[in-house]
Amino acid sequence: MKLALVGYGYWGKKCFETVAHIPGVSVNYLVSSQELTGKKFAAVQIIRNWRELFNVSDLAGVIIAAPSDMHYLIAKECIIRNIPVFIEKPMTITSKESKDLVKLAIKYQSKVVVDHILLFSPAFKAFKKYIQINIKKLKKIDMFSGKWKPYPFHISVLFEWAPHEIAMNYDIFQTDIKIKSLNQTTRQFKDTYGQHITLKGSVNNIPLSFNWSNLRKKPIRKIIAKFDDGELVFNDKVENKVTFKDQNGCANNISYVNKAPLTIAIETFKKTIGQSEVNYKDVELGNYVIKSLEKVKNEFN
Repeated sequence: MKLALVGYGYWGKKCFETVAHIPGVSVNYLVSSQELTGKKFAAVQIIRNWRELFNVSDLAGVIIAAPSDMHYLIAKECIIRNIPVFIEKPMTITSKESKDLVKLAIKYQSKVVVDHILLFSPAFKAFKKYIQINIKKLKKIDMFSGKWKPYPFHISVLFEWAPHEIAMNYDIFQTDIKIKSLNQTTRQFKDTYGQHITLKGSVNNIPLSFNWSNLRKKPIRKIIAKFDDGELVFNDKVENKVTFKDQNGCANNISYVNKAPLTIAIETFKKTIGQSEVNYKDVELGNYVIKSLEKVKNEFN
């Protein structure tokens, strides 16, 4: 199964290496402006313009790991040609674009997988299962993410960091967030900026907060769920990612399959390409996430 990869930056490289370890699938076409040489590129055709992909006759699917503002146009052209597409988050940068991708996917019956990577995480799935089983005891949930990475002014901190938490929240609760308050603080540097963004609200009458920042000294992606009888923590940056601590301070690790989320995501894409039925849940979730981000953005304005 021959794939094309558009983009060879941080996430593009991870996708390339991950595909190399999955049987029955390979990156045979790579769209990049970089000069790429060496053994691992021996069987890879380097392409400068992504539109040239549509001249390829044996293309099974396209992985989009290009800058976010390019996602819509590349995905759109793949969808209308019925080429399966795997899109890095955020799916697009406007709700007009994301809504259009949903319409086009349905119209052309095209296969779309959106890489909300933590939804593929076995650790997060174990965390989600525990919450759903014990939902009546859940009192509060707080989500934290970020690291030190000031952005050029044209890149949105909200759109870079928030898609994960918006997607995870919906995956757990299957309903919208009611926003009660929003706060942001901004630091400007010479050519870049950083923000701390805090959203407080509720979901199904359960208090909830999101805390995003690209000015954190240490990388963090953590969810703390407080129950009547203790605290459940999902921490993506440690070995034992899901732990429950009771009111006496006794901690127990929650078990899950130890497999890389990106491997599962690309295996899901491979399976999606090979099956006859078309499912629109992923592209619809991608649209939901972008609409939710715009709602938050508009609250600030």
